[in-house]
Amino acid sequence: MKVVTNPAYPFLADFFCHLSDCFETEGTTIYEGRNVLKRFNIEGCELVVKSFKVPFFVNRVIYTLFRKSKARRSYEYAFEILKRGSNTPEPLGYIEEYKHGLLSHSYSVSAYSGASDIREYMNGQLKDKTLLTALGVFIASLHQAGIFHIDLSPGNILYYKEQETFRFTLVDINRMQFKKITVQDAIRNFSRLAISREALSCVTREYARIRGLDEESFVRQTNQYSDRVYKKYASHLACKAWRKEGGNWFTQPYFQYVMANLFSHCPLFTKAVRDRFHKKRIRIYTSCILPFDFRKVFPESSQED
Repeated sequence: MKVVTNPAYPFLADFFCHLSDCFETEGTTIYEGRNVLKRFNIEGCELVVKSFKVPFFVNRVIYTLFRKSKARRSYEYAFEILKRGSNTPEPLGYIEEYKHGLLSHSYSVSAYSGASDIREYMNGQLKDKTLLTALGVFIASLHQAGIFHIDLSPGNILYYKEQETFRFTLVDINRMQFKKITVQDAIRNFSRLAISREALSCVTREYARIRGLDEESFVRQTNQYSDRVYKKYASHLACKAWRKEGGNWFTQPYFQYVMANLFSHCPLFTKAVRDRFHKKRIRIYTSCILPFDFRKVFPESSQED
C-alpha cells in the first residue's frame, strides 16, 4: 500500500493508513455511483474521500506500470491548479492499494468545500445571469492560466457565494491538461457544460468578451458543437437502453431512426410512402430517443405526431 499525505496535515497519516478498513462503514455518503464520495471529520478537519472503482485488468497493469493512478493525478493536479492561481479543494493526500502486484483500490482525499454544483443553472431551472457571467469569467481565467479540465461538466464545477460575489472551484480533476488553449479547444470544452442553450450562451458570451473573441460567432459555434455532442449522447443512451431490454443490435433505435429519415426524404418513393417513413421516424424518436434528448436537439422535439 502506498500512502501520501500533504505535509501540512501530518495528523491525517494514521487515518489514511486505516482508510480501507473503515471506508465502507464510516463517514457520510455524498455520492454513490461508479465511484463513491464520503465525508469525514478527522480531529476537526472536514474532508472528502473519493474511492475509485477498481480498474479492469488491463487498466490495472497500465496504472501500475505506465501511468499514474487517478488518485495520484487528482492529488498532483490540485497543486498545479492552485499554483496557477485557480481554485480547487485543498489536496490532503492519496492512497493506493495493490493486489498481486497490481493496483486495486485507490482513494483521493481533499478538504471539504461545502460548495454546491451548478447543475440547476446549466439545465435552465435557475436563471441567474450574475452567476452565469461570473462562470464565464471563471472559465476564461482557467483557460488563460493554461488549465484545461477535460470533463468540464455541471457536476465538476462547484460554487459558493461570498457576499454578492460568486466563487467557483473545480472537482473531479484526475483528467486535466495544462497547455495553451486554442479557440477550438475552448469550443470543445464547453460542449457538455449546459443543457440550456440560454445558459450556455450567457456563459460563452462573457467568456468571449474576456478573451477578446467575436461574441456572436463564439456563442453560435459553442451551441452548434454542443448540439452535436448531445445528439450523439442521446443516441448512445437510447441504443444502450434498447440492448439492455434485449433489443437486437441491428435494430437499435438510432439505426432505425436514420433509415426512416433517409427513406422519408428519398425522391424515389411516392409521397404516401415517404409520409409513412416520416411517421415511423417520429414514433421511434418518441418511444426510444425522447427520454434521452436532454438538450432537445432532434427536430422531432418540437413536433407532434
